[in-house]
Parts: sequence; structure tokens; C-alpha cells
Amino acid sequence: FVAQQLGQPNVQEFWGNFSLLVKVLLAYLGLVLVVKKFPELDSVDQKLLSAWAKRRGENLLVLDTSALIDGRICDLLKTKFISDGTLIVARCVLDELQHLADDQDGQKRTRGRRGLDMLIKIQEDGCLPVRIMDTDYRDIKETDQKLVRLSQELKAKLVTTDYNLYKV
Repeated sequence: FVAQQLGQPNVQEFWGNFSLLVKVLLAYLGLVLVVKKFPELDSVDQKLLSAWAKRRGENLLVLDTSALIDGRICDLLKTKFISDGTLIVARCVLDELQHLADDQDGQKRTRGRRGLDMLIKIQEDGCLPVRIMDTDYRDIKETDQKLVRLSQELKAKLVTTDYNLYKV
């Protein structure tokens, strides 16, 4: 199509012979670029979400592991006590819940599974949109501290039932 518009026989011949190769090469280049720049794209995603929420005056609520395990968040959402905003679940919270669900100790395993079940229930109910954030702060080891920083960067509220985290 492009070669016909240009009217150049050399361009027509090249495009006819190598168009599939050029398309595959450009697709591969795009994939490599996305994979290499994913952390930067995630930080841009965070900034856009924060700016969008500020502009709309929307509440961003970052959920802690304890809030999901406790399960009262589901009741709050069902009763429309929390009726607006977006629920943010950090990847480190999902990892912590999975780690608990895979634990050898039966009590920890039950708590981890309950937290994952509560998250699924919240998503299925659809009372508020749920967004999973893949942000990871490699300089911080503890999940609670990562959640505090994420909440600060997003200018979001941290939802937790952990008394010590609440104090922080």
C-alpha cells in the first residue's frame, strides 16, 4: 500500500519481499522496550492514578494484609459505608497472603486463604473497583513500610486492622 503510493519500483519490491519481516522486527522491538522499561511504566502509572484521583476528588484506599484477613472490609463495602473510591492492593500484600496460604502451620494457612478469599469476594461483588499495583520498593524489606510509602506517594488512605501500623 505504502509502496504503491510512493510509486518507486525499488520500494515496492523491498516492501513485497520483507514486509512480514519488518512487522515482526518492530513487534519484537516494542516487546523488548516494554519489558526493559516496565518499572518506569509502573511509576508513570502510579503518578497518573494519583493525579487522576486528585482531579476527581476520589478516595484511594490501600488495603493491608490484615484488613483482608479480617474480612470486615467486605461488610463495609456491602453496606455502602465506603461507597466511593478505588481499592488498591499492592503486589507485596498478595505475595504475603500467598506465603501465608502456603505455610505449614494450619492457622497461618487458614488466615492466608481467608485473605485471598476476601479479595476475590470484593472483586466479584464489584462495589468498588480494585486495582493491583505491581510497585515494589527494593530498598524496603517490610510489607508494612512498603504500604506506608505507597500510600504516601498515591496520597491514599491506608486501610488496616493492625494497631501498630495504624499508629505509624
